[in-house]
Amino acid sequence: MVTTVSSTVTRLNRYPYEPILMSGQKVRVQKGQVYKYFEVPRFEAPKLIPPFEVEMLSPFPKTLATLSDAGAQTQQSHECTEMDVQTPGLGQYRLIALDKGVLFELFQPQSTSKFQTLTGIPFHYGTTMQFYRNQLWSLSPEVFVLNDESTPVIKVTNMDMNKTKQHARIIAFGFFYPLRELETQIDPKTNRIVYKDDAGNLRFIQAALTCEVGVKS
Repeated sequence: MVTTVSSTVTRLNRYPYEPILMSGQKVRVQKGQVYKYFEVPRFEAPKLIPPFEVEMLSPFPKTLATLSDAGAQTQQSHECTEMDVQTPGLGQYRLIALDKGVLFELFQPQSTSKFQTLTGIPFHYGTTMQFYRNQLWSLSPEVFVLNDESTPVIKVTNMDMNKTKQHARIIAFGFFYPLRELETQIDPKTNRIVYKDDAGNLRFIQAALTCEVGVKS
């Protein structure tokens, strides 16, 4: 007897890893209570961002203190400017923990936090490396970066009570989407958001993606 299992495959979880925005598609980018609409120009295309390392304990030398048996934790924060992208553009990153025994917490700028009491998104080697090796992209932590305006912050904690850490690295990879901002307005007849196309005609906007940047994850 053969049992088949069906599942929904989307651009977020299929193999190989694919961009979720294509040429000509629109994206709604929200930063706090403010949002803007952009388009990936038809003469442009998404660009692959190959895997690269980001060291949280930089500049060298830095060490991460051991975890106290009293429960006290020594954290260090790193502003990941390595993940900033060209202007105007949107970066989509998946994050993988590279070093064992370190807890990583993903934040975006806390000055514009959406949920004041929410902590960062935690991840570590034991989960994310398994996702990476098995190509379970949709389970990996994700962050969107708009230009150099929404640089993510990652806090690290040593979970080892016996040894300090000289490294706390992640692997980041994803896609860069070149953008052009659309001038929008509210259509008084339909109360819908419209923009002018290249011919000067008003068009309704249908965003293929809505993402948040510059908020506490």
